[in-house]
Amino acid sequence: MKKSSILPKLYITTGIVMFIFCSGCFCFIPLSSADSSIENTTAISENSTKTDSDSQDTISTQEIKINENIFAGEKADDNATDKTTGEDKLDSFYDQTTVLFRGAVYKTDMFLSASNEDDIYPLNSSRFNVTTGLKIEDNNGTPLKLDFNISADINLPKTEDRLGIFLETTAPEALPGRNPDEVDDALYVGLRSTLGPRKIPFGSVRVGVKARIPPVLYTELLFRKKVSRGRLHIVPQIKGFWLSDDGFGQITSVVFEWWPDDAFVTSSLTAAKWGDVTTGVEWEQSFRIGYKIGKEFKQHPQSVWGKCSVFGYKTGTGIIDKYRLSLEHRRLIYRQWLFFYLGPELEYRNESDWEPIPALRFGFDMLFWEL
Repeated sequence: MKKSSILPKLYITTGIVMFIFCSGCFCFIPLSSADSSIENTTAISENSTKTDSDSQDTISTQEIKINENIFAGEKADDNATDKTTGEDKLDSFYDQTTVLFRGAVYKTDMFLSASNEDDIYPLNSSRFNVTTGLKIEDNNGTPLKLDFNISADINLPKTEDRLGIFLETTAPEALPGRNPDEVDDALYVGLRSTLGPRKIPFGSVRVGVKARIPPVLYTELLFRKKVSRGRLHIVPQIKGFWLSDDGFGQITSVVFEWWPDDAFVTSSLTAAKWGDVTTGVEWEQSFRIGYKIGKEFKQHPQSVWGKCSVFGYKTGTGIIDKYRLSLEHRRLIYRQWLFFYLGPELEYRNESDWEPIPALRFGFDMLFWEL
């Protein structure tokens, strides 16, 4: 990781962690209370419409006005009693973040469509999560590495979800198995358009920028198809991309996933990348074994994972440059949106004469789904 990228990560991560600790509840929330809260109904917001978990959100005219006020920076009236507990502050943070992004979706949707402002329309859940963590590595180089990742893919309802906004810090031109601290950490933002039938899309087009000075233009064309045969799922994917500073490139991958039962899963990932700035053809082979604990929450269940990865490149002769063994435990610690992850890691690198490099990775994952 480039040294110049450590400071921005440090500032952002420190701000999030300080907010969490100032709320005074991370160190005092028992895991048992997190599990019991799963069974209870979560209040989204006093000004938001309650829905069942299996139904789509619907924005009322009153809620639209609230969203507009918050998105414009205006303070909404709050006649409720002052919130003093750490749990209340976390709930308030979640509610305000959710309403803020609802307002952003609404504003963008109104700008890109010609519909009447008073129309009431369903607002489908969109993917948005923030991960912040730390890697402690026993190495002669940098012993501490910060993990900070934003990943959002927000649908625009009035376009029938065919158009959306993407925002992420994981470099889309990186191999899928690379850790956040190993790749370019710039912010990518832009528009995404779905290809194919609405219910069964087969790909997407993304156009945006990499947030740098000067900005870097970015485009991507992706084709993806999921084939299922009983408990076996096969997902081939081809992604072509272009950046105004690094030129053209392509990543091809295929995932094999097998579920012997509803809780146990094994998977294999094979990926290859080539481009104007790669060292020949860069490749990755990963195997994972996982066990799902308890209920599943969207795509982030409580789980235990073991993973083995091999990375290399080919420029006439094949060369392996890294082996990695890792174990991760992911645990829900509050409501249905705040996770904690922890796991050891062991790497063998060609550049370090294959000496074992142990590490520990831990952090928090915040999921904001109902946007």
